[in-house]
Amino acid sequence: MILSKSAREAGIPLAEVAAYSTIFPMPRRSDEGFDTSEMLQHITAVQPGTLKLDRRFLPGISELTTLAEIIEVPDHKKTREASKHFVAFGQMLLTSKDEGETALHVALKPLDDSVLAHEYGVTNLIASGEVPYCNTFRPIGVARMYDGQAAMLTMYRHPVRSMDNILLNPELIDEQEIVDRALDRVGVTLATAHAGDLLLVDSVARNMVWDPSTKHSGNVFLVDFEEAGTTHQMTMDEARTRRIGDLTTFIASSYGLEKVGCELPEDFDVRLTAVMGEAYESRFRQIAGNAGIVTATDIASIVAQSPRLP
Repeated sequence: MILSKSAREAGIPLAEVAAYSTIFPMPRRSDEGFDTSEMLQHITAVQPGTLKLDRRFLPGISELTTLAEIIEVPDHKKTREASKHFVAFGQMLLTSKDEGETALHVALKPLDDSVLAHEYGVTNLIASGEVPYCNTFRPIGVARMYDGQAAMLTMYRHPVRSMDNILLNPELIDEQEIVDRALDRVGVTLATAHAGDLLLVDSVARNMVWDPSTKHSGNVFLVDFEEAGTTHQMTMDEARTRRIGDLTTFIASSYGLEKVGCELPEDFDVRLTAVMGEAYESRFRQIAGNAGIVTATDIASIVAQSPRLP
């Protein structure tokens, strides 16, 4: 759906650049994590005032020059108000002589080239199905603004919300069914990532987004892979320790919301274990068996040791 005239007038123009199509390379797993050196070469080659669109995820885009207009829609930023990278949410309008006008909901995230290479590479890996059943928003391109700043573009769904925004919303936090469904989905999602040898590292609540209006449980989409790594060369004990680290980070970030006015349910500790913990253990065992598993009992111990406001 193309942004309405009133919405376009209310939006904030971010960029108008020439767009070309390409295929960005996948990262390689290495002893140190993910090798994104080839991706970095592609990014540094993007010239100011241009956008390289990834044909892997936008197969209908022609190889001819296209004009891309990126418009921030302020209302869409409610997805992740706590974004640390000043991510802009809105629509990208692609205009070409052959295909007319195409509108896409997008997120635009400015990053340094080397960080962008890692972030795009890991996002590309997940979106391409290399971590089975794990979900993220499709990476669709890299732009370089006229001032030289590079930015990553991903597809975006409205009205998904980050987990921190769900927990901070008084109307949602009082709905036990919604909170329990959200925690269940987080447990399933973290287990799926871990069973696929993926470590998030920055596994805070704001980096997991979900649509609470879904009729069924729905999928949690993972975002922000700047620090993401892999366990594929680790020993079983080391991998398990790192998985515990991801779970600890999520739990601590949830409790940390109390410092900014979040009123978590009194039984939130119990629900973290009973809902998220059970979902995590069940999903991990289903995919990867018992080797290196973090159990619901382990997660209960993490919860018990996590700081919470009195």
